[in-house]
Amino acid sequence: MECSMSRYAIKAACLVVTLPFSAALFAQNAVVSESFDTASPTDQVTDTPPEGWTISTYYTDDLSSPVALSQGKPEWLGWKFVQKATWNRLLTPNSSNQRAGFNLASNGIAVAESDGLRPLNGRRFTTKLSSAAFPVEAGQSYSIAFDSHYLQGQKPQNASAVAVFSNGSTHTLVQYDIDTLDGQNHQPNRTLSQTVTVPNGATTVNVQWLFDNTANNWYWAIDNLRIEKKEVEVAPPFDSSALPQSNKKPTMTVSPTLQGPGPDRMVVMFETTEAEPTVWVRKHGSSEAYTIVAAKNAEGNLADEKIFFAAIEGLDSNTLYEYAVITGNSLAPKLAGPYAFKTWPKEGDGVDKAHFITVSDTQDGLQERFKNIIEQGVLALDCGGSSLGCAQNIAAMLVPGDLVSTGSARAQWANHFFAPMQAISAYVPIIPAPGNHEYYGEDRVQSDTNAWMKTYRKYFYQAAPSESEKYPQHWFHTDYLGLRIISSDFNPASAMHNTSGWNTATYDFGRTLFREDYMREHLNWFTNLMADTKAKQKSHVFLLNHHPCLSTKWRGGEVVAACDFIAQLESYGEQTGAITANLNGHVHTYERGNSMNARHLWLTVASASGDLEPAQMPEDTDLDVFVNTDNAFGYGRLRVDFGKTKALQWERHNLRNNTISSVPDDAIEITNNTFNAKPVLPQRFLGQVEPDTVTLAYSLPNQADVYEAQWQVSQHPSFSNASATVFDVWGDKTRRESWTYIGKTRTNTQAGSDISQLALGEMLNKPARLYPNQSASTPIGQLYKQIVPGANDLAERWDCARRWDSNGDTAGQGRQGGRQCFAQLTNANGEKVSAFNPFGNQPIPVLAFANQQQWFWRVRVRDAHLNWSDWSDTGSFQLGETLPTPAAPVLSQLLSGSGLANSSLEISSTASCQAAQARTTTAAAIHLDIPAGWQAPYGAISFELEDCNQLGFNANVALTFDAALPEGAMVKKFNTTTGEMHDIAGLNITGNRIDYTVTDGGELDEDGQINGSIHDPLVVLTPVAAIAPAQATPVPANPVWSMAGLAALLLLLGARHHRRQSANA
Repeated sequence: MECSMSRYAIKAACLVVTLPFSAALFAQNAVVSESFDTASPTDQVTDTPPEGWTISTYYTDDLSSPVALSQGKPEWLGWKFVQKATWNRLLTPNSSNQRAGFNLASNGIAVAESDGLRPLNGRRFTTKLSSAAFPVEAGQSYSIAFDSHYLQGQKPQNASAVAVFSNGSTHTLVQYDIDTLDGQNHQPNRTLSQTVTVPNGATTVNVQWLFDNTANNWYWAIDNLRIEKKEVEVAPPFDSSALPQSNKKPTMTVSPTLQGPGPDRMVVMFETTEAEPTVWVRKHGSSEAYTIVAAKNAEGNLADEKIFFAAIEGLDSNTLYEYAVITGNSLAPKLAGPYAFKTWPKEGDGVDKAHFITVSDTQDGLQERFKNIIEQGVLALDCGGSSLGCAQNIAAMLVPGDLVSTGSARAQWANHFFAPMQAISAYVPIIPAPGNHEYYGEDRVQSDTNAWMKTYRKYFYQAAPSESEKYPQHWFHTDYLGLRIISSDFNPASAMHNTSGWNTATYDFGRTLFREDYMREHLNWFTNLMADTKAKQKSHVFLLNHHPCLSTKWRGGEVVAACDFIAQLESYGEQTGAITANLNGHVHTYERGNSMNARHLWLTVASASGDLEPAQMPEDTDLDVFVNTDNAFGYGRLRVDFGKTKALQWERHNLRNNTISSVPDDAIEITNNTFNAKPVLPQRFLGQVEPDTVTLAYSLPNQADVYEAQWQVSQHPSFSNASATVFDVWGDKTRRESWTYIGKTRTNTQAGSDISQLALGEMLNKPARLYPNQSASTPIGQLYKQIVPGANDLAERWDCARRWDSNGDTAGQGRQGGRQCFAQLTNANGEKVSAFNPFGNQPIPVLAFANQQQWFWRVRVRDAHLNWSDWSDTGSFQLGETLPTPAAPVLSQLLSGSGLANSSLEISSTASCQAAQARTTTAAAIHLDIPAGWQAPYGAISFELEDCNQLGFNANVALTFDAALPEGAMVKKFNTTTGEMHDIAGLNITGNRIDYTVTDGGELDEDGQINGSIHDPLVVLTPVAAIAPAQATPVPANPVWSMAGLAALLLLLGARHHRRQSANA
């Protein structure tokens, strides 16, 4: 008899509606038939089972104690035997309890009731009916069938029937619970039938019906157990030269789905109740024989007799293969397929591009959104309309979390995730990362890590080799040429989102769910992996992390632990030029952003189903790191270019009104080129300005190419001085677009803006509120955007007071970010702080202007591919009524050398400098071109002022000798490279003293740059025989320079000058 399966049937069961039981149904191969008529001969409820059968009833949490009721009739507690009519009469059938209609039953039935039965103290009970042991033969097939009439109660009630063999093996015949029934709670009047093969070593089988974990719920009635031996003709071996001819398909709950890809391997996963399935594979279009690979179940904690994996090894790289799933035997085969997949390339295959698809938050199955995204979007736009095109064009589908709504619900996995993807999941491998919903419905026992998201891990058992013995399948990585793809689970690293019970006092409002040991091992693994990534010189890195580090739409959905990982991705990109991206979900809206210093892409790729976030939320904010927020369903496309110019192209297609857009709704292409530009400052030195009116500006001939700008301000012109903080202005106000939600309206807040100007004073005087939808009278409503070192998004990452947590540490406490920042590692001194937080636990410096301050500024610009230009020259401005600063000595030094006894050099300036020194050497050592009749009796003198706190400053030079200079003496500025000499304008010689002024970047400053440094070499010339040089005397208070050493230093100065000239050419 052929069995058909209802959409809502339990996967292990084949449902058949037949006539009432009759002995005529059984031929001579019948092992047993039991109708319970003899167990219920009268109009009474009995608990005496057939001979050899047993009943046991007990508390679900205590097998040893008899169940005591606080409510209900004890005569109905446990499995009972009763005539069908009596059951209907005594328990009053009506439209709600639906006991009537068990027409397949004969007269007597076995029934387990829960309706109205309440154990003491709110406890729950379990009752089990076990048949006698019936003889069977190992290796033979038997049909086990019984009639069933079931009504599911509230969670956690469940029911199952299991065949138990004498060797300890079991086979589930049916499993009922509220999740697997998926709303079809009444399973009335049906025959449940399965064919099972007796395992080796077994001689008997008995059937056990378990009505479990129940109290005041509904019932299960059964009748007409039949066990029949199936005579099977011995089938010859399959002929592997061609696929078997069959119009029958295997019964599959989950169709073939690819995972675990590589250059030489692919894994086929599927779910079926059929025995010993195999996967046949060969190169696509070839006539060679198929390789037959046995599909196997997982082992250990994740063992599941219905989920199979065929690991196909030893394949050729970058090659298209065809495959099929075969069950049955050569006489009665069943065929699923053929399908196709393409192995990943290896180095040397000539592949320089890859194409990936990404979706997230696929749960719920509402309005077939996910199915429409796959069929209207991916299949049509990325695969040319054919599944085979998907295998040829797409390397993998990346799915960062919330694949289903309830992780334990097998029906949701089958119907909401795998079924909508059937057109591509048999052709394109899936690379997943788990979300918080994968934990829902699973065991929350914190000490039993094997229970965490167990169903997810069953389905993706071979997604990639597990990289943690303690936490298998929680994180892994895989490589596609120069791309490293990393999958990470941040649920145990969160104190808010890792289970549906997070917001209850039972879990201390989520804090007891944070697993520090998990996070520490996870982070150490990732840090080591990034070191390996650098060693292998990967050009691209993707991180799949369901929970975002930051979100502009749902700040309550952030997980601070993810920021530790993104900080390392950014650092890797800054050091190597690699292109990186993090792909997250959790927030049911689309978000795209980019980092400031790295070519790093922030992507919230949700949502493919479920519900979108409200257009207006309490924590809506416009974070600087994000460019585009769009409250829409959809999917994304990532194209990776491994060629000479490394690139990453991102495109987003939205689904609106259940129709996918045929052209991208958002796109960006990132390259690792250079942006050959340098902003020019039209007004470099602004002079004295009022703090509120500070406006900075740059110009660029190709301004249309500019995507965003980064401005820096500091109180030191070098922007590298440890004593002066550098503040970065970057983000929403410095790029040409910024799409966010104002109220309920999506708005480009930068429309019409001129990003070549920065109204810095106005930004500081009228800062934007961080959470504009909050009342300005509340503490959270009084937070404002800030300008900090490293740009504002660093404050949003690491400042707990700015993170969103509506419950605070506990209900009613109201401290923002309490639980968010609780979920951090504890350092050696007991503080919770990330090792990647650049501020540690210190207050974050915030830019503020005041009168009598001097500030320096510069700017660089970025093209649309996230490549930065050079920095502009440094500008400056002075705030308010700055008090005049008297010139102060910058350098005062006695000189040593030929003719310089008791001579000194003193330099004064309004600037202060980090380094100042004078040097002397002989004129001959530096090959000065001295005119005939003249001499340089004092040698060459030079001084250097470095890292000064003003640009374009003046330095007053006073050079004093032991005796008056001879009449006619001259002072010349000379070039350390050419030896040429020039006059010094404004120079004054009075007796034994020389005075003049040199300006940073002026004619006398050898580097010629306004950069807070002065290099000034000079020589004093006198007529020949005008004086006799004095003898040099040691000067212990100052360094003694050897002639050769000083010459070398001045030559080094000349070389530096030459390099600077070359660099500025």
